[in-house]
Amino acid sequence: MRSRFSVASCLNSCFTSITTPRLIAAAFLSLLLAGSSALLAQTVNETTWSGIWNAEGTLFSLRITRIDDHLLIEPLETLGFVWSNSLGRISSGPAGESATVEVDYQGVKGTLLVELGESGTAMVRPVDCQPDFHVVCALVQNQQARFVRIEGAGPTSAQR
Repeated sequence: MRSRFSVASCLNSCFTSITTPRLIAAAFLSLLLAGSSALLAQTVNETTWSGIWNAEGTLFSLRITRIDDHLLIEPLETLGFVWSNSLGRISSGPAGESATVEVDYQGVKGTLLVELGESGTAMVRPVDCQPDFHVVCALVQNQQARFVRIEGAGPTSAQR
């Protein structure tokens, strides 16, 4: 069973003793766990995927827009963390649709999987993190975060 992860509690504990590895870990955890908040759904309905998603218990939020079988991820409130990510890739399986996204942050590369839950929620977990000896990768192992869709699809920054 995976332990439940709270970005807020990690940030609080990580910043209690401010060290470079802990700062990097806190930033990457926020990135990894928020970067894919809306990446898995059980229907092909575009509105299920698209919207503003918030990491539960934090201010971290993203706008997710479905484009065919891909997801565009736009940071809204990132708590100051800067990263890059690929388009999310949606795939279908026996349990419904899922999606993955590649994330890069300060030399660490991660792959995230998001599973859509009930009533506009999603669980996000890393499925790969390299280099595996990096402290960030050690900290995200067996962790997951819950995201909540707080708003349906709206205009993307390109449409505003």
